[in-house]
Amino acid sequence: MQYQRTGDGTQLLKKYANFIQKYYQLLTTGDVNFQNYDIRMFLSYFIPDPALRKELRRGKYHSKRCKKEAKAVVEKIRQVFSELNKEEILHELIILFLKCAKKYKQKGTTFSKYLYKTYRNNLKEKILELRKQNKPKGTIYYFDPVYRNQKQESEDQLIKKIDAPFHIELDEDLALNHPLWLTGYYATNPFRQLTREERLILAKYYYEKCTDKEIGRLLGRNPKSIHRIRKKSIAKLENMAKRGEIKWIRWQRE
Repeated sequence: MQYQRTGDGTQLLKKYANFIQKYYQLLTTGDVNFQNYDIRMFLSYFIPDPALRKELRRGKYHSKRCKKEAKAVVEKIRQVFSELNKEEILHELIILFLKCAKKYKQKGTTFSKYLYKTYRNNLKEKILELRKQNKPKGTIYYFDPVYRNQKQESEDQLIKKIDAPFHIELDEDLALNHPLWLTGYYATNPFRQLTREERLILAKYYYEKCTDKEIGRLLGRNPKSIHRIRKKSIAKLENMAKRGEIKWIRWQRE
């Protein structure tokens, strides 16, 4: 598979755009296409009643009770993503798609057949995981030891130290995949001022020690674009520090 060899997922995403789109429509509109087997199978994972689950999976007539149960499931699923806007939901679906593509192995099964089953299973696990995450385990912050002794130093001396090269340090307990942190709801300043993509890239680069190329593969972006976004994010934080909007600043990349 070209994506696994080159890390460029452009053509693969284009080919399976309709596949991703059906889940996107489900999560953003709440409309259930009962004619689509894949969607019915996915929703059936969340229905505890064996009879209703079996009824939903078959492609024939679906009772009012079955449809009502399926729609109730969709609303519960949508609540999990309630803090995300449409663009962010699509972003999550694309990331999940590329992760599936990365793990695909040709063992007598076509990618399409593998994808249909693996994707809905992984999406189900992702939803269950997010449900359990009521709050993040940590926070994201940055600070500079010079502020510990700021009473003993002049303002000019502090400004000179702030102008020094910047590095980022993240909490070891930070729940990086928590959607509320990525959207900024749980993010502390100054990271709340960044976009979701900027927060994700900084977390992957400084906390998980991923390279621009690795982050690009995850997001389906060119490494140069990742590098440019990361540098732009750093510039934003630098400017905030110079304006005195940030009191704690330590940056570091091993």
